[in-house]
Amino acid sequence: MIEFEIDAFLFSRALDAVSTISKEPAIIFEPAGMSIIATRGDQVVLLQLSIMASEFEVFDVGEKRSKICFNVDALMKYMRGVKGSAMLSVESHQISLMLPSKYGFKTFDTPLLVELPSTLVPKELKGYDSFCKIEIGSLQEAIRDAGILDSEYLRFEVNDNNLDAIIKGDKGTARNSIEEGKGILKSQFNTNVKFSVVTVNFAEAVNAGKAFTNIIKMSFSSQLMPQRFEFQVPFDGKLLTYLAPLVDPAAE
Repeated sequence: MIEFEIDAFLFSRALDAVSTISKEPAIIFEPAGMSIIATRGDQVVLLQLSIMASEFEVFDVGEKRSKICFNVDALMKYMRGVKGSAMLSVESHQISLMLPSKYGFKTFDTPLLVELPSTLVPKELKGYDSFCKIEIGSLQEAIRDAGILDSEYLRFEVNDNNLDAIIKGDKGTARNSIEEGKGILKSQFNTNVKFSVVTVNFAEAVNAGKAFTNIIKMSFSSQLMPQRFEFQVPFDGKLLTYLAPLVDPAAE
């Protein structure tokens, strides 16, 4: 049996982040810590969240790697707003939760799923030729404007030290120029970088970390490989999302 105890607020926010991509993620336990892998069925958006063992008050997971899957939706809602420590245990058929309450404590059980989702993640690619540390709000503004114009796609281009979001929709066109020293905190750009993304997928990849931070590091390339988004997190671990680029001939 696996048992672990963790700050309820931290674990609840972790589940919130994961649920933006999938309500049925894979959770992997290893002596070094816990990882959660969430991917969409089309493999376009992928999230990897890791919490190291040092963040747990109790972390009894054995010496071997193990993997489970369950629907996090009800558990996430059950934990929302709870303060204190959450104690969880995993048996062969269910995961059990015990939480403090105003009047004592309460428990919750949910079944494990038999079919486990993919836990494949992109290897650490060396071909990224550009990156920028950027405020999530600047990207959310481009996503919002794409919604206003009914634009299915967002196209990004590097222009000097700026990152331009080009929006072409049924209701018009727009260009959001995110400037160095304003929305962009730090950058290293290849002047030839251009890429397009599906707006809804980009929104999922960006919004996954908003519960933890307003700063994101985007790594990308003009080559066909996943864009990588790394979020600054206030715990010992990491939160990454990957977004497969779009081949959009209409944007060329």
